[in-house]
Amino acid sequence: PHTLPSPTFFFPAAQDPLRRRVSCLEMPLATVNAAAPTRLHYEVHRPVGVEAGKERGRCFLCMGFQMEGYTWEPQVKFLTNQGYVCATFDNRGCGRSDRPAYRYTTAMLARDAMELLCRELRWRPCEVHLFAISMGGMFALEMMAGLAEGAFADILEPDCETWFLCAALMVTQSAGWRQSPHGFLPLGFFTSFAHTNLVPG
Repeated sequence: PHTLPSPTFFFPAAQDPLRRRVSCLEMPLATVNAAAPTRLHYEVHRPVGVEAGKERGRCFLCMGFQMEGYTWEPQVKFLTNQGYVCATFDNRGCGRSDRPAYRYTTAMLARDAMELLCRELRWRPCEVHLFAISMGGMFALEMMAGLAEGAFADILEPDCETWFLCAALMVTQSAGWRQSPHGFLPLGFFTSFAHTNLVPG
């Protein structure tokens, strides 16, 4: 029977000729979200030969329901080959992250991701390209809305802008994010792509 590849072999050197161009740093678990504590497993992928802090840009990738961070492998390969540093992680409830036994919400997942981004990685949202798919796109919308609404003021640096540098989201669920008080679905609810100029052409 078909089984998913083990995350233990993310970018295996023996099988992947591009491995020499990617430096994957598997980090310790990050404790996030004091209101609903959990520990997230995450990895930082750097282009080989590029000094830390001198990468072309920073990319933060949010995966969907019950999908682990290593699922971003093809995109991470492409982005690191272009000189970007990428951070991937396992959402609470799957992979090597903790699995607290209670109901999760998109607001909770957004808080997890923002604390990982700002407190653990010490990245400023205004300097980050945000990528997300499926349920990851849903809580990425919460991240963006929360920034604008001041929900993350306690974890941002005092002079930090309240937006992401750019966002490329594919939100594939047709209901369940934020209902308008008038009963209409908000525009960001529908599947959308924000086209960015990450690479020439």
